[in-house]
Amino acid sequence: MYECEGQQFMALDLEMHRKIRNNNNTFAKVNGIQAIELKEGYAVAKMEITPDHYNPLDTVHGGAILTLADVAASFASNSHGIWQTTLDTTIHYVRAAAGKGTLYATAKEIKAFGGVSLLYK
Repeated sequence: MYECEGQQFMALDLEMHRKIRNNNNTFAKVNGIQAIELKEGYAVAKMEITPDHYNPLDTVHGGAILTLADVAASFASNSHGIWQTTLDTTIHYVRAAAGKGTLYATAKEIKAFGGVSLLYK
């Protein structure tokens, strides 16, 4: 058990949670996204880039990048044992992701606001 702002929660087996999330998140699977590291309030996810992720300019579509970031944040936020979904997301692109390979997203908890929302970067 652990406590967050006066509420008690069951501690998760994070490795089991990572495996369950990878196996049961159909949207992430369809997009080629997997959690590769999971700690409480922290996650690293990867997305294997395929031609399906490209936009008409032959770079990775911004929606695919945002999806990777959102899924990484969901892995991290749900590591507390409370199932949550994204209420709002902001992303700033600094350059195009071009080529083949793997993209990685790291979600790190900055502040927990209780049982409703968390802030990630």
